[in-house]
Parts: sequence; structure tokens; C-alpha cells
Amino acid sequence: MNSSEELIKYLGLLVGVVVGMIVIYNIFNTQSNIIEGMTSSTDSKEISDNIKRSSSKILDSLLIDKYRENYETTLTNLLELTNAQILKYTLSSDTADLNNKFYPIVEKINNLEKFKLAINSSMKFMDSK
Repeated sequence: MNSSEELIKYLGLLVGVVVGMIVIYNIFNTQSNIIEGMTSSTDSKEISDNIKRSSSKILDSLLIDKYRENYETTLTNLLELTNAQILKYTLSSDTADLNNKFYPIVEKINNLEKFKLAINSSMKFMDSK
């Protein structure tokens, strides 16, 4: 081997080592950032206060005291509509083709039942205000 080939060989080795060190440094730096993010310095009281402010802002914009009757009527009508939809799907369900027709209807009914729970939960929440 002549000296220029040897020089290129050592320069390539040096470049490889430097690149390897940079990669390792970035890995450790990323891991350090992840760990620091997990041990956030944000105060839990501050987080709680931010959540409370956001909740208050939403409730203030709804003007529950002013529009309570309208909201109650809307929720009651939604509950009635949901029950009517459940009844419609239940009575029109075709059990002949379980996979293509019946199971999708059962899924719709289950989603409507979940929606009824959300409506009732909203009613209880509004009553507490």
C-alpha cells in the first residue's frame, strides 16, 4: 500500500468515528430530553388552575342560567329522538342476514345507547350548576 491509500484509509476511519460519536451524542441527548419531559417542572397546581379556567370559560359562554330551559328542552328532545331511533332499528332488524344487516344495526343501537348515557350525564351536570 502506498501512503496516499493509507492516508485515505485513516481519514475514512476518522470520519466514521466522528459520525459514530455524533450519532451516540444525539441518542443520549434525545433520551435526556425525554426523561426531562417526563419529570416536567410544571407545577400541578398550575395545570389544575388552567383546567379550571378553561372549564369556567366554556360554562360562562354557555350562559346556562339564561338558557337552561332551552338546553333542557334540547336534551329531552335528543333523548326522545334517540329512543325513537333505537325502537326503529330494533323493529326493522332483519335477522336473516346477520353479517351484512343485523350486526351493523346492533352496532348502531349500541352507539345510540352510549349517546343516551351522554345525554343523561349532560342533564345531571346541568342540574348541578
